[in-house]
Amino acid sequence: MTEQEEARSRYNQSPGRARYRMISKMVGKVLFRGMLGKILLVIYLVVGLIVANSHHYFAHLGGIKSIVSAVLAVLLWPLVVLGLKLVIK
Repeated sequence: MTEQEEARSRYNQSPGRARYRMISKMVGKVLFRGMLGKILLVIYLVVGLIVANSHHYFAHLGGIKSIVSAVLAVLLWPLVVLGLKLVIK
């Protein structure tokens, strides 16, 4: 083994290098989890918009009450699908 190979081997086996590998794996997992969460949030909101639109919550957005009803319908769309009317009176 040459000097360069020995130095490279010592570097790859050093505790600092192992710690770096562990930290980089953890950061990668957190970034992926964060990205996955953002994608799921966007999908949830898009489905909410579709459901609220299909139940005519965006038909007459004249006042603050109708806007609040539409926002609630988008955020709580599973309840709208189950038949609950989210109307602020």
